[in-house]
Amino acid sequence: MCDPVTMTTLSIVAGGTQAFSQVQQGKEAMGVARYNAREQENQATAIRNKGVEEENIQRRQTAETLSLQRAQLAASGIDIDAGSAGDLQADTELLGEVDALRVRTNFLDQADTVDRQADLTISQGRAARRASNLAAVGTVLSTAATVGMINAPVPAASAGAAGAASGSNGAVASKWYSTNSSLNFSPRI
Repeated sequence: MCDPVTMTTLSIVAGGTQAFSQVQQGKEAMGVARYNAREQENQATAIRNKGVEEENIQRRQTAETLSLQRAQLAASGIDIDAGSAGDLQADTELLGEVDALRVRTNFLDQADTVDRQADLTISQGRAARRASNLAAVGTVLSTAATVGMINAPVPAASAGAAGAASGSNGAVASKWYSTNSSLNFSPRI
């Protein structure tokens, strides 16, 4: 078995190494979380940009439909700004705008979901960092307790404790260990 100085040194080195490793794991978890959150934020931005593009495409399609309607109505000799022809064009514009706004809302909802995932990722990274820091503190405290136990003086047996263990003031124990006792395990020469 090792002497107390060697055991103390080994305990301190092992505990310090483990605590350092735990802190590093927390930093690494936080770094990964930040990276993942940035990726999610970039994804949310791309979704928003795609939404703007799709919204503009929808508006262009509505404008094309409206132009086609106007051309067909005018070719038929109908007054395009009055009556049913005017109502048809107004309905086309309204429904086209509703569709464009629905496209925008859908993409914004998707982007918001990804943004919330990014926030959650950062929270998970912070929680992992806190947990590893707490584990490191526990390791340091455990190491300190171990070192304290290694270096603690061994208490000497008191007469009162020996007497209590032997019964009534040691009278019985002294008979057990006499040289004439059958319970004497020392070899007879």
